[in-house]
Amino acid sequence: MKYQDLPPSASILMESTRAIGYTIESALADVIDNSITAKAKNIEIICNGFGEPYICVIDDGTGMDRETLTEAMRYGSTNPLKDRKKEDMGRYGLGMKTASLSQCRCLTVISKCNEELNACRWDLDYINKVDNWSLIFLEEKEILTLPEIKELELLKNGTLLIWTKLDKIDTGEKNIEKIMIEKSSVVREHLALVFHRYLSGDGVRKTKMSINKKEIEFYDPFYKSKSTKLMDDERLTLPGKKGEIIIQAYILPHISKMSKKDQKICGGKDGFRKMQGVYIYRNQRLLVWGTWFNMASKDDFTRLARVQVDIPNTFDEQWSLDIKKSAAQPPEAVKVILKQILDKVLEGSKRVYKVREKKEMEDGIHVWSRMVSEEGVRYIINNEYPMLTYINGKMDKHTKKTLKLFTEMIQDNLPLYSLFGDIKNDKKILTNEDAIRKTRTCELARDLLKQAKEFGTLEKAYQKFKTMDDFKDYPNELKKIYEEIKSE
Repeated sequence: MKYQDLPPSASILMESTRAIGYTIESALADVIDNSITAKAKNIEIICNGFGEPYICVIDDGTGMDRETLTEAMRYGSTNPLKDRKKEDMGRYGLGMKTASLSQCRCLTVISKCNEELNACRWDLDYINKVDNWSLIFLEEKEILTLPEIKELELLKNGTLLIWTKLDKIDTGEKNIEKIMIEKSSVVREHLALVFHRYLSGDGVRKTKMSINKKEIEFYDPFYKSKSTKLMDDERLTLPGKKGEIIIQAYILPHISKMSKKDQKICGGKDGFRKMQGVYIYRNQRLLVWGTWFNMASKDDFTRLARVQVDIPNTFDEQWSLDIKKSAAQPPEAVKVILKQILDKVLEGSKRVYKVREKKEMEDGIHVWSRMVSEEGVRYIINNEYPMLTYINGKMDKHTKKTLKLFTEMIQDNLPLYSLFGDIKNDKKILTNEDAIRKTRTCELARDLLKQAKEFGTLEKAYQKFKTMDDFKDYPNELKKIYEEIKSE
């Protein structure tokens, strides 16, 4: 038996790995993983579209000496089969290089450690000329001319990563400054979700991140301060593996109970329907979200369901974690337990809507009635609604007929499909501002209760008002008005 070494062509392999499938936002997330592993407290992304465009990531982590930096620039610098440190965010030893060079043709990394600056560079144009794994080391005078280097010099320790020759971003089709603004917005949205636990300090060291000096505000897909936790943590282990899987299930409050800001924080840019599902975290970093892994289908009644799954980096192989850290699949043993939890959380989300529907149509006296027949469902104005019967009693025969025709016209032109579309797209259905609605309702209650007193039916009217739309929403005010009129 004979053996022959067949090292890959540097130029071919490096060009080929550019097409793994990174987007600019997933590439920067992979770079930031390295900063978090280096215990950075502050991470700044700088997107510059003027002059020679560049994108930088600078952190105040531990930094690297020359030997460590050189090894970090190696393709396949870490064996994925070996156990990593518990807090290590890496996987294959490829992320920083493949992620960066998927977006640019020149990657420069400068690191400061123990007051010493070291810099290395992968330049694909140079690699194509020599077809060799030739890493470029920069001299001090070259380092000092690099963009944003002064920011790194101000730090005790840290690392500055620079992308230049941005061929995947600067295609020449659009103004590069405008492209940078657009890309920055996309990156901000992505990082706000993927690193939301680091940005908020949720069970992990808090890390500040910013883009062009503007801090990134985190999303919170679980809205834990106001959501309902359905069960105690489910903890699972896998044979022969260190660490454990932790599963938590939550039901978000109904969208009508959230402010506009809260809706944005936990619904993100994609909305509640798309954001429902299982969220897989590895070392508190979000990998996969908004999926039921083919164990359930998404619908409007399950949009409030969220399941958080935390896995350690020792389970990477079992969860089929990919190079980009953007895809993972639960092992079959975990799926069995996960399916049981999903059944509970999905039913919990549906219950929120069922209870709300029942309350809207069955709890008290309502303006609208829901009529069910063999043909389907119809919503009609409740002709027995006390206010409507009172108004009818004040009208002559001709005016009563006109009012009846008008209410039927309202019924027939109810924009049900528009309402359904708005609800499906997470639009909050607005009514009059509470202060206006409250004033209107109280004035009306006072007028009607005064008239009821004149007819000797004050107590009866008051008891009925307590179950009627609008009036029942202000029980304290209604009681006060009743007592004032009663004592007059």
